Amino acid sequence: MEWHRFETTLARQQFAGDESIPSDVFDILSSEDARYTVYALAHDPDQTLSQLADFVVGFTAMRSGTITTPADHENVRIRLHHAVLPKLDAAGYVTYDRSSRTIEAAPRHDTVNAALGLAR
Repeated sequence: MEWHRFETTLARQQFAGDESIPSDVFDILSSEDARYTVYALAHDPDQTLSQLADFVVGFTAMRSGTITTPADHENVRIRLHHAVLPKLDAAGYVTYDRSSRTIEAAPRHDTVNAALGLAR
């Protein structure tokens, strides 16, 4: 699925109060890092923190037309590790193992993806 369609679907469902997506997931998706994360994990949920940070940094740079630095990667990695992934884990979207820094799909993964139009 293309990114623009994902954002349009998300906005439409948020505005309509779509109950197929739990409100905690909508809250999480308010951050750009989280939206990029869900988009990436919808296509490949079994990643490492570093792989996911690479995607988020690259996608951010592509969309903004900027060049990333190692500091950008580190800042995204820290935000994902301390904020985004723990919230997605608590929401049941992924399981995030903080010690090994690995991510796997959790029970709500497919349901949320389907509601967002991100089915694999």
